Amino acid sequence: MILVKTYIKSKSGFVEFNHYKEEFEDLDYIEGAIELTINGVVLLNKDMWDYIDQLWSYIADGIICIQSNKSFETYFPDQPIKVSFMPIKESVSVSVTCDSENKVKVDKREFIHEMSKHAIVFFDYLRRKDSTFNSRYAELFSSLNKN
Repeated sequence: MILVKTYIKSKSGFVEFNHYKEEFEDLDYIEGAIELTINGVVLLNKDMWDYIDQLWSYIADGIICIQSNKSFETYFPDQPIKVSFMPIKESVSVSVTCDSENKVKVDKREFIHEMSKHAIVFFDYLRRKDSTFNSRYAELFSSLNKN
């Protein structure tokens, strides 16, 4: 089971992105967090906040790699937190290293489907919120929409 929630950081704390109604102060640096729990293992939480639009684009790149059966590794945009996806037959090993490594294995199709779905919904929110995101994320949006 994969549980994903995306938040935007505001002056009053974290707000689920689809409830965030304010204007973005800086479209290039949108602070937020992803909560990601896979099979009961918490991999990402609000303490690991960063530039959420950039983080989702990194994760989207990783989903695209996994679709092609390639390994993927990246760091958060502005923190030394490493995220890795490694295909293993019909599964994928998902690893997040912050202070320590948290790792879980999950069905590859389920992972691609669920993560793509959440990325698409988030990118669609950004595109509706400000048209400048249309060109920034059009290619990722198109690649993820193939699932």
